[in-house]
Amino acid sequence: MAITRIHPVKATVQKTIKYICNPSKTNGELLISSYATSPKTAQYDFKYALSKSKGNSEPNLAYHLIQLFAPCAVSYEEAHQIGIELADKLLEGKYSYVIATHVDHNHVHNHICFCAADNIDHNKYNVFFLFFTTAFSLFKKSLLTRGCVGGEFRCGAPGKECKNF
Repeated sequence: MAITRIHPVKATVQKTIKYICNPSKTNGELLISSYATSPKTAQYDFKYALSKSKGNSEPNLAYHLIQLFAPCAVSYEEAHQIGIELADKLLEGKYSYVIATHVDHNHVHNHICFCAADNIDHNKYNVFFLFFTTAFSLFKKSLLTRGCVGGEFRCGAPGKECKNF
């Protein structure tokens, strides 16, 4: 079984990046990747993209997507690759992101933090329903091609509306 959930980052991108890139959780920072940013510059890159965003006063600075896999369902490296594939397909090369795979529990899980404003048109990401539908579909397909079955997609805090597959 796998679970995916997402929530907005409204206060500090730096704290989120620091948490997800913790060396004791990421096998000495070996399981960290990024696109159009780096863990060290993400807070500044996100701030720049947000400063260029237009016409949207939404307070979200970034989004934090978490993918949890059942124990022994996938290897650390495979989970990391699934996360990269999801982020690349979902964000279509428009949004900066940092992904870190945590290995400090009996289950492997990914954290993906992406900027709320894109790097091309500087539009804020605000089509939440489309995001959930697309992410759910991509994650399900990625899992099924690897022989994983069953899972949930959670929108927001734990306990909120779920879709099962």
